[in-house]
Amino acid sequence: MCKFSLPKNYSQTLQSFEAQLATIAAMLWADSVDQLATQAQTLQQYFQHHIQPLDAEQLPTEQRSRFRSVQTELHRQMRLLQTDLLFLRNAHQADTASQRQQQVGDRLVSLRNYCAVLRQESGEESP
Repeated sequence: MCKFSLPKNYSQTLQSFEAQLATIAAMLWADSVDQLATQAQTLQQYFQHHIQPLDAEQLPTEQRSRFRSVQTELHRQMRLLQTDLLFLRNAHQADTASQRQQQVGDRLVSLRNYCAVLRQESGEESP
């Protein structure tokens, strides 16, 4: 595994994204599904405007592929999160809603883990 150093603005962007993930995780069991969906939409917009556009070209050549791979996985997990939230909003029975909440929670953990991969490989600590 090669180590790389994230440019400072990348690191700050990633920290903000992780903070938003933590906020949604905290809301998952306490708040209404509509509030959760609203916060998730904000997260999606942040991802589209700040995480997706991060350019691997600013990294050393040997590190670009790994960065792009993790960035692609983050994108995939974000799409799956939106699907999980749609299923949660449409769950009518308590058992089904609970299962959907667990799926959303697992998806948030996956997203945070991918952020942690970028931070660990760059030698940074996760928040």
